[in-house]
Amino acid sequence: MMQVGIFTGYFPYGLEETAKKIKGLGFNTVQLDLHFKDVDLSAGQITKEKAKKVRDTFRDHELPICCVSGYTNIIHPDKAEREKRVGYLKEIIRNARDLGSPYVISETGTYDTESDWVHHPKNKTEEGFEECRKVIADLAQTAYDHGATFLLGRGAAGQGSEAPFFGGPHNSPWLRSPLNQGCRSRSPHAGPDGRW
Repeated sequence: MMQVGIFTGYFPYGLEETAKKIKGLGFNTVQLDLHFKDVDLSAGQITKEKAKKVRDTFRDHELPICCVSGYTNIIHPDKAEREKRVGYLKEIIRNARDLGSPYVISETGTYDTESDWVHHPKNKTEEGFEECRKVIADLAQTAYDHGATFLLGRGAAGQGSEAPFFGGPHNSPWLRSPLNQGCRSRSPHAGPDGRW
C-alpha cells in the first residue's frame, strides 16, 4: 500500500487535535514538525517523555512518523546564529528515535544575511562548499552517534545551477539525500538515486 503523508507543520493546533485532523483527512504517515500549541519542543526543551508522548499520539492514530523535520539554515552567515541553529538540529537528531523516526531532514541553507531562502554568491565557492561540508559531516556524525540518519535536501545553497555545490564526498550511511525529483542532487558525486 502506498503511504500518503503530510507535514504536521501545516496544522497549527495542539498535538492530539493535529493527529486527529490529519487522520481524518485520510493520511497514513506524517513528516513531524516540532511545533504544537500544547507541547514545547523548542531548543533545550525536548525530553524523552515529551518525545514519546508525541510519537505515541501519532501511533495511536495510526500515523507513523516517516521523518522528523529539522529544516534550518545550517550555514547561516552569522556564526552565533549558525551555532544556535545547528545545536538545535543536533538536539533533534539525538532525540529522533524517541520522536518516532530515525530520519531527520534539513537543508544546505545559504550565506545570504537577509533570508534563508535566497541565493548568495558564496554558495558557489570552494570556501562555501568546504564550510558546508564540515557542518554536514558533523551532523552526519551526530546521527551516527545516536542511531539516526540525517537527510539533506538542497536549500538555496543547492538549487538549480548550484546543485554541484550541494554534492560531495560524504560517503556515510548516516547521511542521505531525499529521493524525490525536487530535492535530488545533480552533483557529479551523487549516484542516480541522489545518494553520495
